[in-house]
Amino acid sequence: MSDIRDVFSGTDAEELSSRELVGALSKLDGRPWPALDHSGPITPNALARLLAPFDIFPRNIRAGRSVSKGYKRACFSDGWNRYLTPLVTLAPAPTDATPLQPAKELTQVQLNKKPPEPDVAASGEPFRPRLEGVVAP
Repeated sequence: MSDIRDVFSGTDAEELSSRELVGALSKLDGRPWPALDHSGPITPNALARLLAPFDIFPRNIRAGRSVSKGYKRACFSDGWNRYLTPLVTLAPAPTDATPLQPAKELTQVQLNKKPPEPDVAASGEPFRPRLEGVVAP
């Protein structure tokens, strides 16, 4: 179903004959359509059998004076809505209100600096060991 949606999206056609649709599917790289069932490319009859469980059947398509079997885009809309994620159209992102600011440059000296240790002996306070994070047995 997604490959058929891609074919219809790429052509902007409202209807495609079975032969046109099968030809476009056969040209898709990395997809199973060129060698379906290891017997060769997909045929219009094989496509009709694959789409029948979705209640999608070929109809008469008129192109000028000729009439051939084919599919209308509208026949696929229910299946595309049920089984596929919607196509996402990317909208331009809003710009940030604040422009980017240059980062402060850090030197190796600044990275290796440690905060100075307090001088316990000069403070005159008695020594008290820190017991933060110590778990008693």
